[in-house]
Amino acid sequence: LSATEVTRLYQIGATSKISKTLQGRDSLTNGLVGWWTFDGPDMLTNVADSSGQGNNGSLILGATGNTSTTTVPGRLGQALSFDGTNDRVSISDPGTDSVLDFNATTTISIAMWVNRANNAILVAPLAKGSNSNYAFELTTASKPQFFYRNSSNTQFQIFPTSAITNNVWHHLAFTYTFGVSSSAQWYIDGTAVSGSWTSGTGNQDPRPNDLALQIGRYSSSEHYSG
Repeated sequence: LSATEVTRLYQIGATSKISKTLQGRDSLTNGLVGWWTFDGPDMLTNVADSSGQGNNGSLILGATGNTSTTTVPGRLGQALSFDGTNDRVSISDPGTDSVLDFNATTTISIAMWVNRANNAILVAPLAKGSNSNYAFELTTASKPQFFYRNSSNTQFQIFPTSAITNNVWHHLAFTYTFGVSSSAQWYIDGTAVSGSWTSGTGNQDPRPNDLALQIGRYSSSEHYSG
C-alpha cells in the first residue's frame, strides 16, 4: 500500500457510517492475501476470506466452547469483540511457501481497525503461529509493534513513535519489504509515523513456518481483548 492508499483506507472508516464493508475492486483490494471483514454474511459458516485466496478461518471459542467473544458494530461494517481470555480466529496455512508465508524480499502491507480494551499485557491482533514467522502486536506501552524471527530464531521488532488510546477506534497500517530496513513505514489513523528497529536492524530474512495465522492470539497466555 502507498501512503495515499493507506489514507483512503482510513478515511473510508473515519468519515463514513457504513453497515457493511465495501466490496468494490480497485487498488485497495487487488493482490490481497487475506481480507477478513467479520461482516454478517462472512460469518455464517466460517470466518470468510474476501480476498479471493480462500484463506477462510475458524472462530475458536476456548477449550470448553464457552465464550464472551461476539460480533459488534465496527468502525467499518461488523467487528469481532474478543474476550481476551481464550478465543481467536485460526486460519490454516495452505502449506510450504504459501501466500501466508513471508520470505526474503516479500513486500507486505498489514492494515486493521482496532479498539483495544486495555494494555495490561502484550497482545497480537495478528500472528503467524506462537513462535512467529511474524506478528502485529500491541504493547503494554500502547504502541503497535511489528515482530518477526529469522532462521536463527532471533527476533526483530519495530515500533512507531506514537501510541494509541484504549477504548478508541484506531486504524493501524504497516508496510515493509523483508530484508530492507529503510522500507518499514508505520501509519496511525491515516498519518505516516516514524519508527525505529529496537531489536535487530530489519535487514535480516524472515523464517517462514506452516503454523496457522491467528487473529486475536499470540500464545496461550496472550489473547487480545477488544
